[in-house]
Amino acid sequence: MFNLLHEPWLPVRTEGGGVRRIAPYQIGNQAFLELAPGRPDFKAALMEFLIGLMQTTFAPRPRDWEKWLKHPPPEEELRQAFCVHESFFELLGERKAGKGLFMQDLTMCDADKPARSGVDSLLIEQANADLFVHPGGIQSLCPACAAAALYTLQAFAPSGGRGHRTSLRGGGPLSTLLKGQNLWESVWLNVLPSGSRPDEMPSAPDTAQLAGQVYAWAAATRTSEKGEETHPEDMHPLHAYWGMPRRLLLEAAPAEKACDICGGQHETAITGVLARPSGYNYSAYWQHPLTPYRLSEGSEPLSIKGQSNAAAYSNWLGVVYGEPRETGRAANFVEPARCCRRREARNAAHKQINAAGYNMSNMKAVSWCEHVFPILDVPEDEAFRKLFAQTVDDMVQAAGKTQRTLANCLKDALVNRAGKKQASIDKAIFADAVDTFWNCTEADFYRLIARLTGLPPGGEAWQEARYAWGKCLLTAVNRIYETVAWVGFSPERMEQRVTAQGLLNGATIQDLRNRVMYPPKQKEKKS
Repeated sequence: MFNLLHEPWLPVRTEGGGVRRIAPYQIGNQAFLELAPGRPDFKAALMEFLIGLMQTTFAPRPRDWEKWLKHPPPEEELRQAFCVHESFFELLGERKAGKGLFMQDLTMCDADKPARSGVDSLLIEQANADLFVHPGGIQSLCPACAAAALYTLQAFAPSGGRGHRTSLRGGGPLSTLLKGQNLWESVWLNVLPSGSRPDEMPSAPDTAQLAGQVYAWAAATRTSEKGEETHPEDMHPLHAYWGMPRRLLLEAAPAEKACDICGGQHETAITGVLARPSGYNYSAYWQHPLTPYRLSEGSEPLSIKGQSNAAAYSNWLGVVYGEPRETGRAANFVEPARCCRRREARNAAHKQINAAGYNMSNMKAVSWCEHVFPILDVPEDEAFRKLFAQTVDDMVQAAGKTQRTLANCLKDALVNRAGKKQASIDKAIFADAVDTFWNCTEADFYRLIARLTGLPPGGEAWQEARYAWGKCLLTAVNRIYETVAWVGFSPERMEQRVTAQGLLNGATIQDLRNRVMYPPKQKEKKS
């Protein structure tokens, strides 16, 4: 037995800098600053766990949301709210219809001939042995780390091979959460009031409907051997927080050593996993409240994915404010996560949105990405916001074009010869140059868009800010080019390097002028 609503299993960082474990009903203590598990993906997933738990068990009426933000509920009140749900949160023990075991298949048995694997199969990065993996491998987990790993896999599940379904948001989704000054605020800011409006969430159904409609593991799995899909109308809206694409069952045994992730001691260890394919196959029309989506007219929503941190600010507009249709791509725009849209929550947040997710290449986890996006005080005037969004979009598009020009010119300088590619080249050089470009222009991007929020729209100062961005981009690509192309260069490539840098400057300036981000040529005066 290990009940996730009662056990002190969540590691948190305290005001004094220490780490202790708490039960979920203790999150109202404002001395707890943040979750502190041993892995960043666990931290993001456990934040979603707590938000989903509060949304399901303690959703406020609209008029009460701000009251609870300022004055968190006492432990006993949360204990009472959890009572109806506690039977659904047993991690280990006997599976019973109407209760089940947390995030695990209710009916899987030996007759199904499940595949048995080590407990490390719960970890998404196992396709990439260099990411998060501890020396010696992961062979035994304490119940707390196993629960975190299980929820992380179900919430962020990538493609896992034939029949092993992706998460309700697709593979490698981005999670975006408003940040508060402590753990309670960071959770509650992302909880929606109960109701039927677009910025609200329906309340939990009665107890009989919780099994299966909200908590999938308490009822027989909707298997999908023939590709059958589960649509939003098939489940209660709260199921979005508890998606269960993978059919899994944990195997426990008496612990013989400490947990391979946290190093903690527990009498029970999770040592293996039973799995069957064809779990819940979620249709593309689900929209998770904690994830932004790209919307295209006539197409299903597409969740924004995790990507290299280096290019993160290219997503700033869509993640924080949304890309409005007026940016010139009317049929293709980004809508922020529902949790980030509510004005009351945004105004109460600590001026930041935390974005996190896996950068996936099909089944392979390339990297775990995490980024903090600032929330700016953009004037409410509709005309201002339209011009601001268009300008920010222009800046991002200019940056994207500039980094592509940089990459091409570096290839001309270092690789290309008479129109042919040399057989051997370290591709990491170009990848590092691109990452460096995004990283070294990020501070200027935020500085300049913050300047725009205080300027008269479309005036001379506004145009000067656009020119300043063009100058930043040109300076950045030349600095990177000189570092990459001229450090340790071979003399026989001198001509190619000089020529390529000339092309870099010429092409970049021409593109920036076309975008009105570089001063026009001065007309020569006739003598």
